[in-house]
Amino acid sequence: MDAKNAADRARRELADLNRTLEERIDAGIAERLQLEQGLLAEKEVARLREQFVAILGHDLRNPLASISGGLNILSREPQTDKARRVLTMMSQSTERMSSLIRDMLDLARCRAGQGIAINPNPTDLRAVLEQVVHELQTAHPGRDIQSSLDIGIEVRCDGGRVAQLVSNLLGNALAHGAPDRPVTVVAASALNEILITVANEGKPIPKHVKDHLFEPFFRVTSSAEKQGLGLGLFISYEIARSHGGRLEVHSDDNHTAFLFRMPV
Repeated sequence: MDAKNAADRARRELADLNRTLEERIDAGIAERLQLEQGLLAEKEVARLREQFVAILGHDLRNPLASISGGLNILSREPQTDKARRVLTMMSQSTERMSSLIRDMLDLARCRAGQGIAINPNPTDLRAVLEQVVHELQTAHPGRDIQSSLDIGIEVRCDGGRVAQLVSNLLGNALAHGAPDRPVTVVAASALNEILITVANEGKPIPKHVKDHLFEPFFRVTSSAEKQGLGLGLFISYEIARSHGGRLEVHSDDNHTAFLFRMPV
């Protein structure tokens, strides 16, 4: 009798164990399905977001081009001093909007795995860099921008994209460097590569910030005067990659320098 009771008890325990295992397996499968559905939903949201950004950026360019063209026409007409100031302000705003749209489209292309599109041609890179320095100096008349551009050869690259990269770096140096100290732009041709360095003095970049500098939408500060989407350094990094080069940053107590290396 005791043997029969023991066998019945063993069967009940085995049945309970099987039931518990089945319940745990069912719960694990349900949890896995829920997790997979959540991941699929997140991927779909990300895909739709990137698609929306691309479509929005593309559709905004046409009306913005019309506005810019209208401002150019009006600027050639006789104007009062007040009207000229308003037109100048509106032109600057349209240029900023155009830059933001371009950044959004570049981001969408990078997210889609296409990278930054470039059109390499033999380029007078020294002239390109001189133009960038002149534009930034005009935009910041009170700042000291020093340049040494020792590139005596034509370089096969996308001049517009390299100008965008250096403009982003120079604008970043002006925004975050010590306002009473010079910002320097140095370009030189070395063995099989072009080196372009943009440097500023001021506080060093903390390590936890430096580790994320080239990520999209990352901004060192949330201060209102530092406007932008936080895409400038990310896009500069991708432009460097598209040219087969790389973008590096070095920062210490003396200065912060961004170095662009591009093979030739």
